[in-house]
Amino acid sequence: MNMDITRFLVEGREEQYLRHFFRDFAYDPTAMPESEIQAYVLRMRQPGNLRASLNLYGSIPQSAEQMRRLTAEKLTVPIMAWGGRSSFGSSVIEECGHWVFQERTDFICEEVDRFWAGAG
Repeated sequence: MNMDITRFLVEGREEQYLRHFFRDFAYDPTAMPESEIQAYVLRMRQPGNLRASLNLYGSIPQSAEQMRRLTAEKLTVPIMAWGGRSSFGSSVIEECGHWVFQERTDFICEEVDRFWAGAG
């Protein structure tokens, strides 16, 4: 969670870093097309973007404390939470990893439609 060291290790290797996430955290490593990977790489190499993306991990301790406090009471609004079998989630999507929108686009669209149809 040391952002300076992490940035030092990743800077100049953004493509390898992103490819690791898109390939190794997917159920189907081909779900993220090469053109999309390259689009992410291009943006990650823009000034400040690598540091900004790494800040997510640096904020984990603070986020965990906030989550602990926020989960003390149940929400009173409709919630839908899904995650891939090869990742995590409240409800599980089979044959899916972390990248649910890329790996199971049709399933997610159908579930969102069903969710909003029942929320009204």
